[in-house]
Amino acid sequence: MNSIWKSLKPGGRFVAEFGGKGNVQTIVNALEEVMERNTGIRASERNSWYFPSIGEYSHILEQRGFVVRHAYHYDRPTRLEDGEQGIVGWLTHFGGDYFEGLSHEEIQQICHETSQIVKPHLWKDDALYADYKRLRIEAVKPE
Repeated sequence: MNSIWKSLKPGGRFVAEFGGKGNVQTIVNALEEVMERNTGIRASERNSWYFPSIGEYSHILEQRGFVVRHAYHYDRPTRLEDGEQGIVGWLTHFGGDYFEGLSHEEIQQICHETSQIVKPHLWKDDALYADYKRLRIEAVKPE
């Protein structure tokens, strides 16, 4: 946050959008369940993702001196490519910290089992949709 503060002139505006509270929670819950069952690893301890609420992130900005002008938390279901295999590709791409030290075969098995758990919850029409929750925020550095 300090580098953003230092880069802005007085009156400068900071606008950001990123994962908000509850982002991909269905996927995270299933992945952690499968990992703990299959490996004995407390997968929740490997979760490095931070998806704050409006209140949490506004507090961080305000502590640094920003004035929060707008904050918006919303659902943005996001279609995953590859049909039923969409979660496998998504996890393979984004799940790095979870899979540290596991073999390729173990990772693929975990991803496939996770996909089977989330499919009834995230399948709509003809595809899997990740349960993205977004936080969009605008803050100003006072003059």
